[in-house]
Amino acid sequence: MTRTRTLLASACAVALTLSACGGDGDGGPVLSVPQQAAGSYTVLTRGDALGFGEAFYNAHGNSFVMLSTDDRQAATVVYQTANGVTRRVPSASADVTLAYTAKSTGGFTAVAPASAAGAYTLRVGTEPAHFTLEASGKLAAGGSACTVSGQLNPSVTYGEAVEVQLSFSGCSGATGSFSGVAFGRTDQGTHVVRLVVHNQQQVLDLLAFKS
Repeated sequence: MTRTRTLLASACAVALTLSACGGDGDGGPVLSVPQQAAGSYTVLTRGDALGFGEAFYNAHGNSFVMLSTDDRQAATVVYQTANGVTRRVPSASADVTLAYTAKSTGGFTAVAPASAAGAYTLRVGTEPAHFTLEASGKLAAGGSACTVSGQLNPSVTYGEAVEVQLSFSGCSGATGSFSGVAFGRTDQGTHVVRLVVHNQQQVLDLLAFKS
């Protein structure tokens, strides 16, 4: 590790009282996102090429921040912080200090498996995928060629967002295991669940509609 990188790492450790720091692996870019109280936020950002975001925080300082070009576009970048280490998906090519120029709360709803249980359809690219959300939080694949299965983990939350694990099979737009968050928005109604997940290289922003 170079002296410059050592100094950056030391500065990052000091800054943990103000923000979460980390990098995309040892010796990678140093990343920093603001710390916030536990909750869900709509944010405008600077520091990344994308300036619109939705940010979710828990009481342990862990966070999940998703960015897009504006509020009408799907998220294509995720900053996820766990135990003081921040990673960006897709990986950053240079150091990033993310800052919020504006933020607001409200407009988000939590997904409770017991009340949200039912049959859903979403699209992975252009392909429809059917699944059933069970009261236990299990996502059971339906009869579509592109299948989605997984698990909601309501014991792990970031504000109104709930941790989710998804697995894709037979889909041209995604394959294998992804992790991220699930949440609802008041402007979309109780019949829509938004799933934003990644596999360390690719971000998927999906809307699941209840039948």
